[in-house]
Amino acid sequence: MLTVVVVVTAVLAAGLAVVLRGGRRVRQVGAVAIAGTILLLLAVNQSYPGPWQGLFILATMFAGTALYRVETGQFGHRHIAWVALIPLAGLWPARAELGSQLAIAAAWLTFAAGMALRHRTMPSWLTWLGLVSYSIYLLHPLLLESVEFFLPDPSAVPVAVRLTLLVAVYTVLLGLCALTWRWVELPAQLLGRHLISQADHA
Repeated sequence: MLTVVVVVTAVLAAGLAVVLRGGRRVRQVGAVAIAGTILLLLAVNQSYPGPWQGLFILATMFAGTALYRVETGQFGHRHIAWVALIPLAGLWPARAELGSQLAIAAAWLTFAAGMALRHRTMPSWLTWLGLVSYSIYLLHPLLLESVEFFLPDPSAVPVAVRLTLLVAVYTVLLGLCALTWRWVELPAQLLGRHLISQADHA
């Protein structure tokens, strides 16, 4: 296992170095190396969420990127048809349980609603939630596991206490996300843009 981790880390590091420091053609090769490694890891993953669902989640993530490129004229509108195939694959009964299908349908319906309302002005609090959404995605399991550790049987706790705990968890989560956005995500994004800018002018 340690050997696999070392090899994968080396490939990703080499690919990233090539992407940042090489010419256009070389950067394309580095990007393909990184993408290929990630796809290989997802394909052989036997833990949660499993190979198929892991690949589906990755496809869902990049669907937004594809639609953005269509919206900005970088891709032709024919690419929208390929994006539409992603939720259909996720709802394929032979591959997903009912709970997963409902979650996929809810996620894509939410995404579709966001696309339909994309030209409208959004409330600032909603825009902020979108800004810190990646931090929410990463941090919420840690808080949920902490609650489960201290409260293994929530049904034995009065409803008022559970509601108070829910509000407390949301408050802590959003506070942590504000900090990670300001001190982790934003500096990392600025560093990435700086490195890419340097590579483009090299």
